[in-house]
Amino acid sequence: MRKILTTLMFVMGFSTVYANDIYIQQVGTGNGLDLSITQDGVNNVMGTSSAKVLLSGANHTWTVSQVGGANVIAAEIRGNTYTGTWAITGNSNNILFKCASGVTSKCETATGNITINGNSSDIDILIGESADAATATLNLTIDGDANVFNADIDGKSAVVTVSLDNQLSSGSDKVTMNLTMDGDGDTNGHTVILDHTGDGTIDITQSGVNDAIVSIIASGTGHDIDIVQSD
Repeated sequence: MRKILTTLMFVMGFSTVYANDIYIQQVGTGNGLDLSITQDGVNNVMGTSSAKVLLSGANHTWTVSQVGGANVIAAEIRGNTYTGTWAITGNSNNILFKCASGVTSKCETATGNITINGNSSDIDILIGESADAATATLNLTIDGDANVFNADIDGKSAVVTVSLDNQLSSGSDKVTMNLTMDGDGDTNGHTVILDHTGDGTIDITQSGVNDAIVSIIASGTGHDIDIVQSD
């Protein structure tokens, strides 16, 4: 795997006290990027909704670590075969990840391993969007209270494994999870594996031809779980 740092534009700034900012936009199309980012401090930023980290090409591998409060990630992949390992520690995180799919913007194979440790995070993950990814695998661990997780995955043989742990069991400390899986599930179908300790609101929607599987282990009180499956 070769590093293609020469095809990237990096802008790193320190706009406020204790803030770490990184903005990346790839110039042209390049393959085989191995990207490692570590941010330690308050108000870490890796892209924003208006200035996303934007990368094209195939075979990207990312390792991202953010430690501190009010972490922000906004990133979009426009290419095939993405593997990401993200570790986020701190409260009030805002995370947006897109692996786009379309006529000129493929997302054939996406694998994400994401760990969030903190409270009041807002996590949005979109894989495939309006067209199928060939394979989508998402492993997400969220430990903390009042976190919100939204995911929309269009993919064949999509597997999503989520571990939620919020020890407090009432009021605004609940967690919220909204997961939608679209597109034909190939011969293996769509699979959701959820392990939740605490209480919260869980909505899972699966649609498409072939099997759809949901496996849930829930411990705690006051769960509100809705599951919709359709061909």
